[in-house]
Amino acid sequence: MRIRRSWVLCVLTITAMLIAVHGARAQSYPSYPGEPVPGAYAGIPSSTPPMQPGYGQGAPQYAPQGSYAAPGYVGVASMPPGYAPAGYGPPPGVAYGPAVGPYGQPVGYYQAQGADPQMAPIPATSMGDPAMMNGYGAPEGEWCPSCQGQGCRMCRGAGDFDLNLLQYLLPYGAGGCGAQRWYDVNAEWICLKRDNIGNELVFTTDGLNGAPVLRMSDLDFGHVSGFRTSMAVQLSAGNNIEGGYMGTFNWASMAQAVSNIHNLFSVMSEYGTAPFNGFDETDRAGVHRIEYSSGFDAFELNYRRRWMAPNSRVQGSWMAGARYLYMAEDFKYVTQAPINNGAQMYYQCSTMNSMTGGQLGADLWLCVIPGINVGIDGKAGLFGNRTKQQTHIDATTFTAGPVVEEMSEGTPALLAESNVTFLWRINQNWTLRAGYMFMWMDGLALASDNFNAAPPFVAGQRVVNLHNNTHVFYHGGTAGLEWQW
Repeated sequence: MRIRRSWVLCVLTITAMLIAVHGARAQSYPSYPGEPVPGAYAGIPSSTPPMQPGYGQGAPQYAPQGSYAAPGYVGVASMPPGYAPAGYGPPPGVAYGPAVGPYGQPVGYYQAQGADPQMAPIPATSMGDPAMMNGYGAPEGEWCPSCQGQGCRMCRGAGDFDLNLLQYLLPYGAGGCGAQRWYDVNAEWICLKRDNIGNELVFTTDGLNGAPVLRMSDLDFGHVSGFRTSMAVQLSAGNNIEGGYMGTFNWASMAQAVSNIHNLFSVMSEYGTAPFNGFDETDRAGVHRIEYSSGFDAFELNYRRRWMAPNSRVQGSWMAGARYLYMAEDFKYVTQAPINNGAQMYYQCSTMNSMTGGQLGADLWLCVIPGINVGIDGKAGLFGNRTKQQTHIDATTFTAGPVVEEMSEGTPALLAESNVTFLWRINQNWTLRAGYMFMWMDGLALASDNFNAAPPFVAGQRVVNLHNNTHVFYHGGTAGLEWQW
């Protein structure tokens, strides 16, 4: 019997505590969106007006039954004397009684009820400057009760990692896709590879007319770094002048054949057959080596006219201008024959291409999203090419000094260039760019093609000539920055 009485007392005690806690909560805390409406709003008399949906959005926080209809509230609510919703005043000429606090309660209400002021509802924020709001109804710098620390910007910033940091990695999209393509200065690194070395030729065999051990294809012009920059000056809307430079490239390659039994024969003796057993300087040799280097520099000045499609997502331009390109190359063929009294030969052929002409071009750009653009451009022109070759040959058996040969000639040439470019705008002034470049030239004099295999050791064997009808193809990646004032 005592046990039963104890259980009854326990149940009654817990029930009383729950009722007390519920009453204290109803007086100290407003309802949050989605919670049942307590007290007077449900038709039950209550001393504390409930908060209705719309809390923290500039709407009145309390709407007890009585006299004042609150716009935006569910159902019809009224305002008793002594209450005033935040952001709302009484109708003209009407007074609601004593001064009220920020929640519609009389001044000193919560202190009189014994509630902790820190646990009082957060004041409503009026619909003012959106920049002062965190998007969930709480002013910047305050923890938002509506999201319970889960959604608003201030609550997210309270964690160890703020996903809002990712917004700094997004492109700068001011101006949208309607922003005209423009830059003041562009500078980029280029990594180009040249595919064509020159016509295939076997320089050395192992033994009399033996197996080839040194040929032109043993050389390789791999990827080489260079530099490109340009500057634009606006003349009027959509019209500008551009000046540019591309260069500082230096391709170089070397290959050699070594024979410990001195069994190397040269192309100059037709691999030891004419004359038989070859020449002392080039045959029965221990080392044959070929070296090749090349580089070019280009300058251009263009007029460009820009246009934009009606939807602003596509825009482009056409251009016309002039370009100058200078290419210089050196090719060397060195032979060493220690068993022939240390005889050796040094052969160097140098070529120059000086190209000047006009060019036409265009570009086309697509705005993927504001701040990200993809484009393609191309230009081509007909050039006059002043070509020149100079050959210098020296050998240990030359008594009258080295042999020097030279010849120059003008010839037409073609040059075409194309780029695929990706742009990512970082901020108002800087844009990151990356892409791939293609360049093709024809009507050139290459040093490798102007190597003359006729022996210089026999009088009347050599005829000076100039080959200037070769083409080359370059391609490679680019990366750089654009600056806009």
